[in-house]
Amino acid sequence: MKKLYYATFIPGMERAVEGLLRREGGVTIERMLGGAVLYRSVRELTLPYAHHNFLVLTQLHGLADVDAAIKKLLSAGDWLDRIPYEQTRDKRFRIVTMDRDKLVPVNMRYLNMLEKAIIEQTGMKTLRERPDLELWIVRRSEGMTLLLWRLGKRSVKPEKPGALRSDLCTLVAALARVGGKSALNLLAWEETLLRALKDAGARSVTGVCEDPDACRPLSRVQGVRVTAGNVANLPFEEGEMGAVVAHLPEKWNAAQPEAYLRAMLKEARRVLRDDGRVVLVGARAQADNALSRAPGLDVTDAFDILLSGKKCSVWILEKTEEA
Repeated sequence: MKKLYYATFIPGMERAVEGLLRREGGVTIERMLGGAVLYRSVRELTLPYAHHNFLVLTQLHGLADVDAAIKKLLSAGDWLDRIPYEQTRDKRFRIVTMDRDKLVPVNMRYLNMLEKAIIEQTGMKTLRERPDLELWIVRRSEGMTLLLWRLGKRSVKPEKPGALRSDLCTLVAALARVGGKSALNLLAWEETLLRALKDAGARSVTGVCEDPDACRPLSRVQGVRVTAGNVANLPFEEGEMGAVVAHLPEKWNAAQPEAYLRAMLKEARRVLRDDGRVVLVGARAQADNALSRAPGLDVTDAFDILLSGKKCSVWILEKTEEA
């Protein structure tokens, strides 16, 4: 029997997530939402391209706020039967309350009553700091409120300021279609992105750093080759790489960033196989003009996202005839 699940991811990546989820065996997508998906599955999935993954205990509709949702849950206890009791023994839990992607305070009297109902039914205890388990009450802008049981761990936080979250790195690697190919990470400085390329099945992964000091920590990533060099003058043969990815920096060291980006793209095209892809992540204002003028590369798809509050995109480029 298929159970109902709910997963969240970076808003703007809906089409990419939907494509990956449809490849999972025994899965039916019930509804795509902004930055989330409701899906049914015959088994509990591990989704590295999701930020959070949940089992849905119940859905509520037409409620004004999270307090109203808690009162509704207290009056209709059928959701208690859907708790995975095999996971509750000797565990401590907390309830997380969210309204439209923001943590919100709620009436503590109602919350304590809900916690008591869960304690009596499961034998668990509450612990609001570092609990073993979490139940989430999430009210969405579409008019639904979900009671959720969080599964596994959230995606890995960036290891340094400005770096990409692990779920987005997984999506970038999937969009680059690196399986069985040689993958090249230009402007490399993030261990998580290199690992995502390797985990996606790349035959080999090479990172090129502009700063030799950035290469040393990256060399810890198992199965990855890292070298310092100029991304506008790469030491690789023509057509040697099956995929090229890059996370563009917020601030360029180059005096003319747009010209430097075009030079990098020209080299990326040279070392790319004819059936390969270039996938870039960066600020729209920084790259749109350079991408439109990149010789021999066409933007075949783009996903608009927000990173640290800035308008960014994930671009897919493929080879075309040079003018």
